Amino acid sequence: MKRSIILLSLLLVSAFCRPGTLQAADNGNAAASYSITTTKEDMLLFWEEKDLYVQTATRNEKLLSQTAENMVVVTSKDIEEMNAHSVDEVLNRVTGVYVDPQGQDFGSASLLHIQGSADRHVLVMLDGVVLNFLDGGQAITRAIPVSIIERIEIIKGPASSAWGSSLGGVINIITKQTGDTGRPTGMASVAYGKKDSQDYSGQLAGAAGRLGYYLYAGRQASDGLKNSRFFEDNSVYAKLKFRASADTTIGFSIGSSRPDYNAGIASLHNSLIDIDLSSKSLISQLFMTLSLDTKITPELAMNVHLSDYRQKFSQVALLLSDYIYHSPTGDLTLGHAGDYYKGSFISDEKTRMGNVRFVWDHGIHTVILGLDTSHGELEKTNNVPPATVNPSIDKWAVFVNDTVKLGRLTIIPGIRFDHDNSGLSFTSPSIGVTCKISERTIARASVARGFNSPPLGSRYGDSFSTETNPDLKMESVWSYQAGLESNITDYVWMKATAFYHNMKNEIITTRGDILPNRYANGGRVKRHGVELEAETAPIYNISVKAGAAYAHINPDLATSKSFERDLSSYVLSIKYDDKKSFMAQLSGYRILWGSLPDDGAKYDNFIWDLNVMKNIYKTEETNAAVFLTVHNLFSGPYYNLSATPNPGIWSEAGIRFRF
Repeated sequence: MKRSIILLSLLLVSAFCRPGTLQAADNGNAAASYSITTTKEDMLLFWEEKDLYVQTATRNEKLLSQTAENMVVVTSKDIEEMNAHSVDEVLNRVTGVYVDPQGQDFGSASLLHIQGSADRHVLVMLDGVVLNFLDGGQAITRAIPVSIIERIEIIKGPASSAWGSSLGGVINIITKQTGDTGRPTGMASVAYGKKDSQDYSGQLAGAAGRLGYYLYAGRQASDGLKNSRFFEDNSVYAKLKFRASADTTIGFSIGSSRPDYNAGIASLHNSLIDIDLSSKSLISQLFMTLSLDTKITPELAMNVHLSDYRQKFSQVALLLSDYIYHSPTGDLTLGHAGDYYKGSFISDEKTRMGNVRFVWDHGIHTVILGLDTSHGELEKTNNVPPATVNPSIDKWAVFVNDTVKLGRLTIIPGIRFDHDNSGLSFTSPSIGVTCKISERTIARASVARGFNSPPLGSRYGDSFSTETNPDLKMESVWSYQAGLESNITDYVWMKATAFYHNMKNEIITTRGDILPNRYANGGRVKRHGVELEAETAPIYNISVKAGAAYAHINPDLATSKSFERDLSSYVLSIKYDDKKSFMAQLSGYRILWGSLPDDGAKYDNFIWDLNVMKNIYKTEETNAAVFLTVHNLFSGPYYNLSATPNPGIWSEAGIRFRF
């Protein structure tokens, strides 16, 4: 029934928006009707932000209003106003993205879910480099310096017709551009807070003749806000762009980061297990990219992109007490104090990727034709019991999509074929429609088939007590989404989206009495829900942004190890900004996970942060501003594992200097 409703929406959008020329709304008297509390410039900026150019939907830049996917964009300005230290903090404020904290401290990592998907279903990229682990399929974004980010484009729902394995969605992190003037510009920032928490960064951008550059160096560290945790990370990033001619540009980027995180002492005591342990993890990431952009003819462009990505993850966990499992047949002691427990391992990965895209822009058509290839190697060493495996994977894919502009109507068909050397292949078609009903009202609908490749760790890698399965099939989904975004008045924007995802071949672990024993394909998992977002233009310099998301996860209980549950999330932000010298923002988020992973979980509170910025010095070319952030303003508890409680209220202050 839900699928039929959304398919009907796709047909209605097409039928209502017959090809023709959209007549612009008469705004001749609109400027006169603006309240004296909101300037015309404020209104123009507010509405221009609703029609940004994005590149993730079809892998070519186009207007967001011509994008059928359910997308959201977070800009560098948004990130700075949050005073965020990690990508996870930024994504916590995005409606429909569920950030599952794995440590909840300065520097701890999180797992990412979109519309109730598994973490391995979310494709994460930086500068076109896929960051997902070959071993488990998930992505850890903690090593990415947020200061280098120009914007984050997020597709909620499968994007396999453009990107391949991305059953849950795509998070595309786009870095800042190189400079274009001989006089360098840049920024230096220093922040210091509770428990010796520190964040230092410096940026420089400019050009020397035809060569543009962007350089970054940063350091973060903390003694740990809770339970003797510790974090340290030093990162560098550089981007170069050489303009070989008016039609040809050669680009190069390189980045490195080494987050070192000590989780301190964790205790987990509930109806299933009793355990006390300490753990330490280290992630090292190094990537390089080389690209070529050229115009072959005025209508035909080509892009070639090559990358080399290496990431290494190591973890050691030490039992501080006997590990007792409360089995239905009687308590079992699975480990003794002083033992290393199921976490002393190293995962070393190397991935080389290449793609070529042709963009043909002619008349009403913008056609993208491309080829992707990749070679990945995993070397995984477990110390308990001693074992080393080193599987590899080769993939290639071809894809094509078109953006057909017919006046108010835009039609976006796409298809992609993926194949790997294990014999798995998948065809991903999609069709989307957008209709600009009025100057500021857009309807969207899409149907897409998506997939997710089984991670190497579940197919070939040693996983302790879990037997791998090289015969795993790809997880697949049919996805249906429909939405509407519109201005209620000149001052209020709203967006509503409904979705339905029907997945089959879910990867599960078949369980024995004590531990998982084998990876296998299960049955179907259906996810459906709604998302609501709203934002106001500034009135008396005050603006409000709010969002709510709901997802119902309904697995086939006969073949799935998942369980039926409801997820919901809420975000709210109230901002005062005089656009001259002062900004204050109160932001809150709340995620209800719909289950209690352990008896001590607490996650039903809004967690509020307060950010304040004040300019203290300004000239035509320089600016200095001080800022203050109070995290968890009301000391609310928020955790779905009692072993990783979040810190209470803590604050930090700093200064940013631009030149």
